[in-house]
Amino acid sequence: MNWATDGNGLFVATTLCQLLYVDMEGRAEVLWQQRVSSRPAIFGVPSPDGRHLAMLGGTAENNVWMLEGF
Repeated sequence: MNWATDGNGLFVATTLCQLLYVDMEGRAEVLWQQRVSSRPAIFGVPSPDGRHLAMLGGTAENNVWMLEGF
């Protein structure tokens, strides 16, 4: 959970891999939802001027190759 730069709300991550903006009245807006739910560690940190939001999320991709006679 991180405060918005203006102090009027919070950036909150949910267990459903969503990043929400929650205002002081309790209204929540989904800002971003991560597609891969196996990576629950997401968060958002606002820049000091409040114009940008740094977000952390992850993905998981796998490939399998079979090599014979290597």
